Amino acid sequence: MLYFPEKRYWRKAAAVLVVLGLGFAAYHLLAPEWVWDPQRIEQVFQRLRARPFAPVWVGGFFILGTFLFIPVTALIAAVATLFSPWGSLAVSLGASMISSLILYWVGRVLGKGPVTAVSGPRLFRLGQRLRRRGMVATTLMRMMPIAHFTVINLISGALVFPVRGFLLGTLVGMLPTMVAVIFVTDRFRSLILNPDWPHFFLFLGVAVVLILLVGIWRRRVWRRTFPLEPKQTTRG
Repeated sequence: MLYFPEKRYWRKAAAVLVVLGLGFAAYHLLAPEWVWDPQRIEQVFQRLRARPFAPVWVGGFFILGTFLFIPVTALIAAVATLFSPWGSLAVSLGASMISSLILYWVGRVLGKGPVTAVSGPRLFRLGQRLRRRGMVATTLMRMMPIAHFTVINLISGALVFPVRGFLLGTLVGMLPTMVAVIFVTDRFRSLILNPDWPHFFLFLGVAVVLILLVGIWRRRVWRRTFPLEPKQTTRG
């Protein structure tokens, strides 16, 4: 029986909201005026976007970050602070697919032994069980907070998931969460450029709604894939 790891998801979501709230409070109440000047911040973003081949450089740092085990949601959010939502989606999705393919082949070359040492035997056994589901397996592993993005790629390679199904599952599984992260980050960027409490509470409301929707959706998908088994009662 496999249960949706919902406690981990809600803990992470709550931690993100707390950090954002405390960060904005400190930013709004303690930072000097020149730090949160909207025009100054927007000029910094414009200079970064205007650099030659900026999307390529940012995508390269994104791929490097996955090799350093930086959470992929943090990398997506960092990209979304620089580019428009559509540009962020293109850069994040392209870099994620390239990184996934590279790490897949790294896992395939390393084999089961070294990858199990990185992922742990329990997670590796879960990958073995999901492997029978093909593309659905990768989609599920992407949607659920089971393991780090890099570890999932390594496991998929070590277990020799079909490459086509692995890439399609990565695309389908990551796209909804990626869109949500980019949308929330774009709203947070708007909040930074308009640092007042009404904008903050509007951002907080949107973030909470998205977190709830994504959490409920993930849980339903998980339970449809792994139905709850009836408890067996023993007669004394």
